[in-house]
Amino acid sequence: MNLLNAIPELDGRNYGKWYQKLEITLAMANIDLAINTPQPQEPEKPMRAQNETDAAFAARQKKYDEEKTLYDIEMASWADSNRKCLMIIKGSISDPIRMAITACPTAAEYLQKIKSQFTGSSKAYAATLAEQLITKKYTGGAIIDHILEMSHMAKATDNGHAFARTVSCPACFQVPPKGVCDFSHQLQHLSRKLGH
Repeated sequence: MNLLNAIPELDGRNYGKWYQKLEITLAMANIDLAINTPQPQEPEKPMRAQNETDAAFAARQKKYDEEKTLYDIEMASWADSNRKCLMIIKGSISDPIRMAITACPTAAEYLQKIKSQFTGSSKAYAATLAEQLITKKYTGGAIIDHILEMSHMAKATDNGHAFARTVSCPACFQVPPKGVCDFSHQLQHLSRKLGH
């Protein structure tokens, strides 16, 4: 399955991208039933009531047999999907993260535990943002578009404060390449002109 290669390994800094690729892969492989549908519930076997007639009990027994057959079919599909989803999810997570997450019987529960580790955490978001800002490179086109994109990323958390706390120390040790000072002055001038 070449689709499996599209899922990046979850390493703690790429939850959003990992989840998006995982979701697409499971859907394209047509095995996402256990993620999108709750586990089927087994129907309750009828017990004969004290004054129930044979005909009434036989009718309830027949209905139960039909429901049980349908349940067995649905459960077989769901269990197969759940097993495959768990294998793919666990196989796409780095070892330290996988060992930190307790086992769950369903893929949906396992995904929920992973999500709780990475969403809502401003530090994780700030780290992801910092990585994007530090590694983002100008790839051509209008320089103003690149500058505005970088500016929006920097303002994305806490008006830039979370980013500053995360990046300030590592960034201060990086030596700027030749010409950055001139570029910085031009950028400040452009920023004042645009009113940012």
